[in-house]
Amino acid sequence: MTDKFLDSLVRLQKIEEKLANFLQSFELVFENDWEVSLNNLQDTNHFYIAESGTFLNPEVYDESNNWGNRGGLLANYRELIKALNKD
Repeated sequence: MTDKFLDSLVRLQKIEEKLANFLQSFELVFENDWEVSLNNLQDTNHFYIAESGTFLNPEVYDESNNWGNRGGLLANYRELIKALNKD
């Protein structure tokens, strides 16, 4: 096997790991904690998502504050994106 092939395998394994972490976090936020997530998404005081923010970029100081699993989801999302964008 060539070095390039082995490097590709290692990269795919890392992506698979990042994807599994993201999917686990996604299930925590949108299945297991659904009532909390729904309530927080409906917040009109912009405590969980700043007025100029989005779910993926909430623009708040602490993304986990009173919504613990969301911080992990966002961190795992960003790690997955970073792994996918590596050349």
